[in-house]
Amino acid sequence: MEPRVPLFTPKDAAASMRLFSVVEYGKMNQITPNIQARFQDAGHIIGSAHIELFVTEEGVQKKFVFS
Repeated sequence: MEPRVPLFTPKDAAASMRLFSVVEYGKMNQITPNIQARFQDAGHIIGSAHIELFVTEEGVQKKFVFS
């Protein structure tokens, strides 16, 4: 069996850090004109969060929650 080649290097990972930003809990964030997101304290694990995504299509808004 041949050794697997990593998809990303440590240099790639370090370069990606500029793409990250801090997001406050409870604050609505506009992702695209039709998508908003909000992180909330999940509470089931210390420091955990869930994200609420609000997606609007054809005038109808739907809420998706991931934890």
